[in-house]
Amino acid sequence: MLGIIGFCAGFVSGITGAIGLLFNRFYLRFGLKKEEIVATRAANEVFLHLIKLIIYISLGLYSNTALWLGLTIAAATIISSYTVKYILPYLSEFLFKK
Repeated sequence: MLGIIGFCAGFVSGITGAIGLLFNRFYLRFGLKKEEIVATRAANEVFLHLIKLIIYISLGLYSNTALWLGLTIAAATIISSYTVKYILPYLSEFLFKK
C-alpha cells in the first residue's frame, strides 16, 4: 500500500511540482507517529528529487542559476531537518495534525 501511495505522490509531484501536505492524512490514518511521518516524507522527497534532477538534466532544463538555487534550498532543508528534530517532541499530536 505504501508503494502505491509513494508512486501517486511522485506522479502528482511530477505534474504539479510539489505534493504539499496531501498525503499526511493518509500517513496519519495508516498509524504513523509524527516523527515517522516526517522521516517518511523526507526520504520520499530525497528519492523523488533525485529522479526529477536526472529527468531535468536529460531534458536540457539545467542551468547554473538552477544549480545554485537548488543547493541553497538543499542547505536550508538540511538545517530545517536538524532543527525540527528538537522541536517535534514538544508539539502535541493535535497541533501536528492541524
